[in-house]
Amino acid sequence: MDNVTLLKTFELCVNNLLAHNFPLPVEDIKPQLHLTHKSSYYGICQHRLENGRLIHIIGINTNFVAKGTDKAITNTLYHELLHTLPGCQNHKNRWKMYAAKVHELFGYDVRRVGGDKTKADYESIC
Repeated sequence: MDNVTLLKTFELCVNNLLAHNFPLPVEDIKPQLHLTHKSSYYGICQHRLENGRLIHIIGINTNFVAKGTDKAITNTLYHELLHTLPGCQNHKNRWKMYAAKVHELFGYDVRRVGGDKTKADYESIC
């Protein structure tokens, strides 16, 4: 996936969540994706305080963007965006509830981990 498509996909995920009333704190999400070469994850949501506000920065692995399927990348973007929701900085019940809702609404199987690296969507990516 090229960077332009990646950003459009990110915006589409944000807009889909907003259209279905997910409490996405849009004003507290950095508008750009952070690209990283770290191979220990496909995506990450980092949280930090800026001027008394909790800011969320979504990061995604560059190797994953280059080699992952569009479906796997979109799934990962939804996964990380769910971490910006109130009470969802971990993978506990609230996060799982929203992940199930994403699956119901959009067909993406958002899980605690991106997937078994033997599956075709994630195979030999990082």
